[in-house]
Amino acid sequence: LRQYESQNHVEHNCPRHSYDNTIHIDAMDTSLHANATTARICKCKYARHSYDSTNCNTATNQTVHNTATTIEFHIIKEKYGNLYNLKSNLGKKLGLKKVNVGFYTFFGLGGFYFNPQAQNPSNGMWVDLAPLGTEGQGLEGGPEPYKKYGVIVPVGFGLRYGLSREWGIKLELAHRFTFTDYIDDVSTVYYDNDAIANAYGSQAAYFANPTLNIIPTYTDGSYEYNPTKAGMQRGDPTDRDGYMYAVLGVYYRPRATAKGRYRGGSRRIKASF
Repeated sequence: LRQYESQNHVEHNCPRHSYDNTIHIDAMDTSLHANATTARICKCKYARHSYDSTNCNTATNQTVHNTATTIEFHIIKEKYGNLYNLKSNLGKKLGLKKVNVGFYTFFGLGGFYFNPQAQNPSNGMWVDLAPLGTEGQGLEGGPEPYKKYGVIVPVGFGLRYGLSREWGIKLELAHRFTFTDYIDDVSTVYYDNDAIANAYGSQAAYFANPTLNIIPTYTDGSYEYNPTKAGMQRGDPTDRDGYMYAVLGVYYRPRATAKGRYRGGSRRIKASF
């Protein structure tokens, strides 16, 4: 699972964890797929203008919970031959040729909830960032507080390998488009750090600008260059956040049976050649 960052940030990824529960309803060459997923993304990031990665002074952690319903289109569907492995009198298998591999694409619609956090280096505690107003949310001239939920549009493709008529394994790659730029609590510009400290406290001011203040600054005539001063770019609100994930899983497809089949007693199989 990888979250796409706006272009003014660099990230170092650390281990992620995700949990996926799915339900499939198959119909011909399409299927309806419902899932619920919990994932966690953690990284260390620093501003694009930083000349040295040591300016990074914060670790962030985004927990994302989402549900989605997708429609899968099976471009290549697994085929399993005849049900009873019948053969002709010459020993040739009857029925369709067995093809274990399937390929599908999908898209859908869903919703998600996220909660960006950052680690306080002084005590190691994880702090919720949304209430801190790190970009001046709720203050004069600042943006409105952002919502921690939204809509996602999942798009992707996958490969399936049938181990039997019921069981198989799959490898799936998907991208989830969102309509927010605050999954990492970064979107617009730096706000006046003193104003944030006065309104929300020193902790909010720290996470609004957690650099080590070693970024070079200079004055060119009447212009002072400081990449983290109020009004400088902190994110890119036109570049919405999104994330990708890869899933390696096992699927089970209940075998459809004709009415009355296998109901007690012995069974007789009749075949014609």
